[in-house]
Amino acid sequence: MENTILKKKNRKVVLKSFGKTLVVILGTTFGIWFSLFFVNIFYSDMLFLENLSFKQFINNGSFLLITFSILTTLLVKSIKNLKVNFFNVTASVGIIIVGIYYGKLIGLNKGVLTTYALSDELKYFRILPFILSLILLFIYYIYDGTKNKSLWLNGAKSNNTSWNIFLSYAIAGSKSKTSRITSQNEVKELQKILSNLGYNPIFNASDYFETEQDYQPPQVAAREDFKAIENCKNFLFYYPERVASSALVELGYAIRDRDNIIIICKNRNILPFLVRELDGINENIKIISEYTDFNNVKEIITSNHSTYFKK
Repeated sequence: MENTILKKKNRKVVLKSFGKTLVVILGTTFGIWFSLFFVNIFYSDMLFLENLSFKQFINNGSFLLITFSILTTLLVKSIKNLKVNFFNVTASVGIIIVGIYYGKLIGLNKGVLTTYALSDELKYFRILPFILSLILLFIYYIYDGTKNKSLWLNGAKSNNTSWNIFLSYAIAGSKSKTSRITSQNEVKELQKILSNLGYNPIFNASDYFETEQDYQPPQVAAREDFKAIENCKNFLFYYPERVASSALVELGYAIRDRDNIIIICKNRNILPFLVRELDGINENIKIISEYTDFNNVKEIITSNHSTYFKK
C-alpha cells in the first residue's frame, strides 16, 4: 500500500513539475515574442526580419533571452535561506555564460538584431543552452517536490537544537513496577553510552525527578517535552514492551516535527500499526527490532551509532 501511495505521489510530482516548467516556457516565450512584434512595428529599423518565423526566432538570439529568464527563475527558486546548492550554482554559471554569448552576438551585429551574424551551424547551437536550462529547471521542480518523501510530514521544524538526543520511553506506563525499573535502568545505560559517544546534551525527563511524587503536572510536562522534541536533532524511542504510554504521543509529535527518529523495539508487531513500517516511507526513521536482549541493543548502538544518529 505504501509503495502504491509513493508511486502515485511521484507521478503527481513529475506531472506537476512538467506543468510548472511549461508555464515558465510559455510565459517567457510570449513575453519575448510579443517584444519582437512590438519592436518590428514601432522600431522596424532595428529589426531586419522579413517575417517572424520559428527559424528567425532561433537565429536572432531570442532563445538566449528565454534561457536567461529560465536560469534566473531557477536561481531565485533554488536560493532558500541563502544556502549554496547545485542548482543555484549551475544557474549562476549558466547566466554568466549565456550573458557573455548574447553580448557577443549583439557585438557582432553592432547592436542591431539581424539574423546573419553567424554561420547556419552556429545559429542552431544557440538553442542548446535553452534545452539544457529547461531540463535543469524540470529536474529542480522534481527534486523540490520529492525531497520530503512522506505525504504527511509538514511540520515546522525548529532551527534550534538545544538537545542532541531526546530519550522517549514509558516512564510510568509499564506493565509492572519491575518492568518500569528495568526500562528506566536500560535507558540510563543507553544514555551513558550515547553520552560517551559524544551525543550530548541528552534530554531524559526522568532526570528531573526521583520518585513518582516528583512528576510534573501534565500541562508543564507536555509543554517541556514538546519544546525539547522541537529542539532536538535525534529522537530515540525505546519500546521493549507494548504499553499505553505518553511516549507514544511523543513519538507522534516527533514524526510530525520531522526529527531524525530511532525506534528500538523487540518486535515490530508491538508497535502501533501505522508505525511498523515507517522506515520504508521516510529515510529519517530507523527501526531497530528483533534483537536478542538488551546487551545486543547496546552492541548495535555502539557499533552503528553514526548510521542512526546525527551529530
